[in-house]
This record gives sequence, C-alpha cells and structure tokens, in this order.
Amino acid sequence: MGEAFASAYKFYGFSEIAGRVFSLLYFAAEPVTLDDLVAQLGISKTTASVNVRFLTGLGMVRRVWQPGRKEYYLAERDFSRAMLDYLLATFQKEYAVIKEAIGESERILQEAQQGVDTNGPALLAGDVSLLEKLSKTYRGWEWILKILGRLTSPRRGAKNVAAKELR
Repeated sequence: MGEAFASAYKFYGFSEIAGRVFSLLYFAAEPVTLDDLVAQLGISKTTASVNVRFLTGLGMVRRVWQPGRKEYYLAERDFSRAMLDYLLATFQKEYAVIKEAIGESERILQEAQQGVDTNGPALLAGDVSLLEKLSKTYRGWEWILKILGRLTSPRRGAKNVAAKELR
C-alpha cells in the first residue's frame, strides 16, 4: 500500500517519500516515532523529520501525546478531509495571486481608457477580452471557495484566506 500512496502523492506534486510516510502512519495501529519511520522505511532521520513536518503542515499528520520524551505521530484518518484541506489551501493561494494580478491589470486598463499614462504594459484588444474572461472565471470561483471553505476543518488549520475575504 505504501507504494500506491507514493505513486498517488506524485500526482499532487508531493515526494514519493511523503506518500510512503503518510501510508505508514495511516495504517499504523499505534502512534509512530521518527525512529520507527527510519527503521521501517529505510530513510534517514532528517528525511523522516522533513516529511513529517511537511505532512503536519498540510494537516495530514498530527503529533500525539505519549509518555516519554519522543514525539509520536499518526496520520489523519479522514483522508478525504485532509486532501480537501490541502487542495483548498493550494487553490486559495493561486486565487489570491491571480486576483491581485487581475486587479492590477484592470487598474491599468481603466487608466489607459481615461488617457492616463500608466507606465505599465500596453493592453491590446485581445488582451482586454482575455482579461475580462479571466476576471469573470475567477469571480465565478469565489462561490466555490466559499462553499469549500465551509467544508474544511478549522482544527487542521487550512489557510482560508480567500474564503474569509468573501464573507
């Protein structure tokens, strides 16, 4: 199963190691330490630590308390929720960047139409048409972000920047 997760994680741009770490933590009967990951996966402790930290940041892995000094981890068992959180956070970042660029382009277009020298790039008629389509598309996605934002779990800390902006 670990190899299947490794292959699947590559589709989302994750490393194969992250997929293998997630798989081991997901199917573990009890919390796992970094040393356990090293021994079972044959990876370095640094690699284990980096991937656990990465997956923890995505909300796919969480640290659990156990007696002693070592840190223990388990994978989020609601895999679909964890993936939804990740995909939403990723799309929100894209949305914020594109929305800002559209706003700047619209400002340049408006100033150009008013005869103001914007010192910005000239927009051709085709650019204007494409910008309008892009703007309309991203405005249409706002409601999807709002709905998805309500489906995500705030305890896992998905960065809900765009959805907050829409409220």
